[in-house]
Amino acid sequence: MIKATGNSPEQSRYDFECMTGVRETLFPYCLKKQEDGRWRLLNRNYQPICHLTHDRTEVRSIFCLKGLGPRTRRKLCVHGDGGDIIYLYNDGCVPTTSRENMERYLKKLAILMRFETREERY
Repeated sequence: MIKATGNSPEQSRYDFECMTGVRETLFPYCLKKQEDGRWRLLNRNYQPICHLTHDRTEVRSIFCLKGLGPRTRRKLCVHGDGGDIIYLYNDGCVPTTSRENMERYLKKLAILMRFETREERY
C-alpha cells in the first residue's frame, strides 16, 4: 500500500508497503452490470462497497452510470470494454505496487466520480 512519508510536501516520498486491507475493502476493484442495467461497484473481495448513513443503517450504493458507453468502458477496464464486468485493475497492475499503476487507477477513479449513485437499502 502506498503511504506518504515525510514532514512536509517537499520531503514527502511514497512508501509502497504496509496498510494492507484498505484497498481491498474500501476502494473499487470492478463494476458489475445488474439485470436492470445499473452498475454495482465491488471491492477486491467482490463485495458491494457500502457506507453507513447518519442513522447507522447500512446502505449499499448502486451506481447509475448513465452514459457508460463503450468508450468510457474501455477507459475504465484493464482489457477491452469489460462486457458485464469492468475490472479497474488486475494482479498485473495493482495500484499499490507502483506509482505508474496508482496514477492509472486514480485516472479511472476520476472518471467514476462524474457519475451519480442511487442508494439501495438492504
